[in-house]
Amino acid sequence: MKSVVTALLCAAWSASGACADIVHFTNPAPGQAGHYDWRWEPVSGWESWLDITMPSTAQSNLTSPNSVGQVYVFDPKEDPPMNVTVGGAAVNRSFFAWGFFGTTSYASGNLIGFSGIFFSTVSTHVMEMEPGQVVTTFPDGARRYMGVRTGAGNYGWIEVERHGMNFRAYGWAYQAEPGVPITAGQAPSPGPAAMLALTACVRLSRRMP
Repeated sequence: MKSVVTALLCAAWSASGACADIVHFTNPAPGQAGHYDWRWEPVSGWESWLDITMPSTAQSNLTSPNSVGQVYVFDPKEDPPMNVTVGGAAVNRSFFAWGFFGTTSYASGNLIGFSGIFFSTVSTHVMEMEPGQVVTTFPDGARRYMGVRTGAGNYGWIEVERHGMNFRAYGWAYQAEPGVPITAGQAPSPGPAAMLALTACVRLSRRMP
């Protein structure tokens, strides 16, 4: 009987539309089952991709209209080492130094998707001007968010923490409806109908053997 109650609860929860607008995924900690190791390495040709529409266990590490890359770029004749995204989904970028546009660092609650003007499929997350001296909008060791827009126009975010040139992903989310803005860190929350369904099912389950 408890399984029946569980099924009713899930049906009521889905029918309420509690999670219909935002799809959210968390990334287990390194070493835990299901962790997706999205990272940057200073190796020629290195590419690592994170698809914000898929859970950590379903990541393919391939470029797609929903994915953001950590890609190694370095030309000793022209450029310093860089961690960039090239292709895939667009990320929000902004001006921050010497006419240079880099990936925008969002704080929790900042609006993503107010304007599509500053989204690009080519953006630099961080570059190393000299050994140990980097240029980026992401403070080292601090949780921040990347703003993302998929090829279909869905806005989303990736929660990251930078260590040197590398970013670790803690979770990501996106709006199920294209063109609808999202705030950094925003995740689905149960609505009134879902909470009523949950309360009713819990009470019913307590009365059953």
